[in-house]
Amino acid sequence: MKNNSFLFELGNFKCIAVSDGTFTYSDQSFYQNAPKEQLQKVFREYDLQSGQITTPYTCLFIDTGKHRILVDTGMGAGVVPSVGNLLMNLQEEGIEGADIDTVILTHGHPDHIGGIINAEGKQAFPNARYVMWKKEWEFWASEPDLKQLKVYYFP
Repeated sequence: MKNNSFLFELGNFKCIAVSDGTFTYSDQSFYQNAPKEQLQKVFREYDLQSGQITTPYTCLFIDTGKHRILVDTGMGAGVVPSVGNLLMNLQEEGIEGADIDTVILTHGHPDHIGGIINAEGKQAFPNARYVMWKKEWEFWASEPDLKQLKVYYFP
């Protein structure tokens, strides 16, 4: 196990949680649709004076014995220096992009699909078939007006 991954087994499946990196969001970029008063209350409650939160981008590699699956591809290279490390971290575990035969995309946000293309602009997982839920695909393929979304979550 390397610093950027965590190995575990689930039944007969060998799994590795692999980091693509981290990113620090500010209240300006991450919480755009949240009501300001409620946001400030949550920041105080969780002692987040700066209004910043650092999130890890973690992908999951699963070796079933028959298939080598990757769940999500991280943010990918070239966005910010602190992300785009998935391929390198997979290689540290002895896994090449060409070894992956299935990529499951949980949803179409950039931090889940950005690593489909490598730093050279080529497919990072050239032998993989890609799987996404039908409704998710239909949403993103419909060219949605994202300004209309009023999505935020408070615990």
